[in-house]
Amino acid sequence: MPGANGIVRKKNRRKKNNGTILVVGATGNQGRAIVDALLRARDRDMRSRFKIRAMVRDPTTMKARELKERGVHIVKGDMMDEKDMRRAVRGVSSVFLITLEYSFKAGG
Repeated sequence: MPGANGIVRKKNRRKKNNGTILVVGATGNQGRAIVDALLRARDRDMRSRFKIRAMVRDPTTMKARELKERGVHIVKGDMMDEKDMRRAVRGVSSVFLITLEYSFKAGG
């Protein structure tokens, strides 16, 4: 309901996290540690309903299959491929991504 000045005020409530978190490189050491921590956090807080999406280069590996068995949504992709990244981030609320120094050469 608007106040006298026409401003609608919303109650300050702690929001539930219902988004999707993308972890790029989820089968590597850092990515796997992040996925493990997210799964533990989600299990501890019953109000959290966030989903975890893992972008991996090869979804047929044992590491990727293990993540899938734990409830992680697996998407195939390479972070150096723009189309793969656009598809992977579609609909996510947060992204975990580690970048390394990479040298691009002009013209290729």
